[in-house]
Amino acid sequence: MDLAQLQQILTHQKQAPVHLWDPENCGEMDLVIKRDGHWLYQGSIISRKPLVKLFSTVIKKEGNDYFLVTPAEKLKISVEDAPFRIVRMEAIKMDNSEDKLWVFTTNVDEKIPLNKDHPLVIKQDNKGNPVPYVIVRANLKGLLTTAVFYQLVEVASETIISGKKHLILKSGAECFDLGTIE
Repeated sequence: MDLAQLQQILTHQKQAPVHLWDPENCGEMDLVIKRDGHWLYQGSIISRKPLVKLFSTVIKKEGNDYFLVTPAEKLKISVEDAPFRIVRMEAIKMDNSEDKLWVFTTNVDEKIPLNKDHPLVIKQDNKGNPVPYVIVRANLKGLLTTAVFYQLVEVASETIISGKKHLILKSGAECFDLGTIE
C-alpha cells in the first residue's frame, strides 16, 4: 500500500456520526467486548464479522460507559478494556522522503494512521508492564496485540531523554515515546 491508496481507504471508511446523536438511554444490552477482541451477545461469541463491524461503527463512550447508539436509541454495553484490538501494522513510505507513516489495522479492518489525531498511549498495568493503545476515534481506544507492540519496539530508535534511554517511534512528522529501557 502507498500513501495514495491509504488516503483512498481512509476516505471510504465511513463512520456513523455518533457524536451528533444523543437519544434517551433505552437500558442495557447483554453485549460484552472482551479484552481479547471477541464480542459476546448473551454469553455467545458473535461469529459473523460483518455484524461486529456494523456494531463497531455505532459505539460511543460517555464517561466510563460504552453505548451502541442510533439517532433514536442508546443501549449500554460492557467493554472489558478497549472496544478495538490493533492486530496489524505496516509502514507507508512518505512522498519524496525517507520518513514512514505507520498504519494500524483493527480487528474490524479499520485502518488507523499513527499521528497526532490517533496517538499512541502507553499505560502501565498493576505490575508496571506497558499496556499500549492507539486512539481509534473520538475517545475510543484500540489495544495493541503483543505481536504488534513487539513490532513497534523493533522499529523504534533509542534516544536519550533527561539522561535515560527511551524508545522513540517516528510516524510521519510525529514522535511517540514507547518508554524507557535499561
